[in-house]
Amino acid sequence: MKEERMKILKMLEDEIIDADEALMLLNALNDCTGADDEPDIDIGERFRKSYKEIEAELKPLPREIFEGIISVLDEVSDALNEGRR
Repeated sequence: MKEERMKILKMLEDEIIDADEALMLLNALNDCTGADDEPDIDIGERFRKSYKEIEAELKPLPREIFEGIISVLDEVSDALNEGRR
C-alpha cells in the first residue's frame, strides 16, 4: 500500500492533482483496505470503482493530465490486484 500512497502524493507534489483530489484518492485507497463488504470484488477493483466516482471531477483538467492521472490510478489498481494474488 505504501507504493500506491506515494504515487498519489507524488501527483500532489507535481501539482497534477490538488489536495482535495489527493485526499479523495487516499480515502478511496483506505476504503479498499477496510472491511471486505464485497468479497467477490478484489481490492484493486474496489479501488477502481471508488476512483471512478471522482473521475467526473477530474474531467475539467487538460486532457493529457486527466489521462495521466487515470493511467496512474489504473496502475495502482493493477498493483493492488497483483498484491492480492
